[in-house]
Amino acid sequence: MKRSEFKLHLSTLNDLRFFMEDGTAVPAHAHLTEAGIITRKFIDCGGQLQQTTCTNLQLWVAEDVDHRLSPDKAGRIITQFEEMFEPEDHEIEIEYELSTVGRYTPVPTPHGFTLRAIHTACLAPDSCGVPNVKERKSLSNLMTPAPVCKPGGTCC
Repeated sequence: MKRSEFKLHLSTLNDLRFFMEDGTAVPAHAHLTEAGIITRKFIDCGGQLQQTTCTNLQLWVAEDVDHRLSPDKAGRIITQFEEMFEPEDHEIEIEYELSTVGRYTPVPTPHGFTLRAIHTACLAPDSCGVPNVKERKSLSNLMTPAPVCKPGGTCC
């Protein structure tokens, strides 16, 4: 979801709520503690240079349960971020800490946003021989457990 789409959805909400994919609500008193831009430069496992840039928002839950992040205030924070740092309309990524800090993509809902987990993946499957998803599923059905290597056997 682009930052502009995020802000547009904010403007349709009366209250701002975030939910995890399993439906668990992020506490209503979560604060938006950071708005920034993250640019990652890296090489993938195929040796190719990669770069990603996103607008990063960080949610934090404090003991202060009396404050609520309104859609209007969140929109003003993002507008201030755009004026100060980055007018380009990047994808939004949200950081939120459960047992560790996770990275999430916001998905609009009638009551706010669902935080969909961002997963790792091989970025160069052709270079490193990773079969595609359909191939992996069919291979996993055919695979049998490897024989246990025993002293005196031929496998070690």
